[in-house]
Amino acid sequence: MFDYPKQGEVYKSLFGEYVMILTVDSYHRAVIYLDSDNRTQVMKLEDFMGSATVSYNGTTRSLPMFTRCKEMSL
Repeated sequence: MFDYPKQGEVYKSLFGEYVMILTVDSYHRAVIYLDSDNRTQVMKLEDFMGSATVSYNGTTRSLPMFTRCKEMSL
């Protein structure tokens, strides 16, 4: 079973930015979060929970766009 983000959880993006979940709107399938510049952002749930293909030194891997930071969540 897949665990969706919850209010107060902190996630780290693939690019190293930390975000805090404000709410998940299941009707519109969107994640509303606070970014590291204290701006409220909205992203489609599928994009938030998706992955990116990364190539480095000839190796290609699929990495999650956001990973949960258990030690920083409220």
